[in-house]
Amino acid sequence: MYILKLIKKNILFTRETNFWTRHKVKIISTLVALFVWFLIVSGGTFDYQVSIPITCTNSEDSYIVVNKLPQNGHVILRGQGIHLLIFSLFKEGRLNIDPQWEPGQTFFFPSEKNITLFGNAQKLQIVKFIEPDSIEIHVEKLIIREVPVINQVNIVPTIGHTIVGDIIVEPDMALIKGPKSVIDTVTSIYTKKAQVENVKYPVQKQIDLIKPDILHLDLLNKNALVSADIQKLMEKKIINIPVNIINLPPNVSALIIPSHISLVIQGGANLVFPVTENDIEAYIDYARQRPSSQQDFPAYIKPITGIRYRDIEPKRFKVILERE
Repeated sequence: MYILKLIKKNILFTRETNFWTRHKVKIISTLVALFVWFLIVSGGTFDYQVSIPITCTNSEDSYIVVNKLPQNGHVILRGQGIHLLIFSLFKEGRLNIDPQWEPGQTFFFPSEKNITLFGNAQKLQIVKFIEPDSIEIHVEKLIIREVPVINQVNIVPTIGHTIVGDIIVEPDMALIKGPKSVIDTVTSIYTKKAQVENVKYPVQKQIDLIKPDILHLDLLNKNALVSADIQKLMEKKIINIPVNIINLPPNVSALIIPSHISLVIQGGANLVFPVTENDIEAYIDYARQRPSSQQDFPAYIKPITGIRYRDIEPKRFKVILERE
């Protein structure tokens, strides 16, 4: 360490210190001794305790180990020093666990026969297996299930345009795979958040799905197509829409005053333009009226997908009942 500090300070080989001149024999002797020691050690045969990675042989696609397994085992290996050194650097060996692939909790008892050496490590000899004595294994069956996809893409039409209908996500269900204990905790999958602004025309956007940060859970659908129908906003006034009445008492007819209604419809131009009074259904539900005000009824308008109503006139109607 002292020599390194002198080298960094650039004074090891300066004339002022004359360090190299005074100590070069000792330095060379030390380096030669270290080299000879390394050759002797690496060429000799030794017993050495090493750690060896543990792997689980998953030969079943329908099951999975859900508990945390130890990462390393410990064994004593015998061989030349150079080969032991290489093994400590590259870990050319594995302790293989082969569980009983059926749901439940079991214990695996590893031994020398479960150790595989490969590459340069095949020149080493397994002397003794040390630990772990046993490994707890919890196996669950893998399940595939569908869950809804929740859209997080916000689509904002430009001024004077509107979204017609709903924003559509395809597929609207995502496939997830995992052990039952994990699958039961997932109720939905979300798209990544995105903002699409100033849209004038129908839009489609491929968006990634967010995989929940849950151990042993796989998301089989990686993305979804988010689309929306964008149309120019249009308003149209509809008059002379006939008002009907439903749920009358038996053997009773009714006279509605006034008998027609008017309103303004609003929505995408392609939807609004062809609508007439014959496409709009206005009705009074006699069964929903309170007994104390049977002469004053509201009217209901049956919804049309993608169209909004406003300025509905009149808002109340009189109903005169007549016995048949």
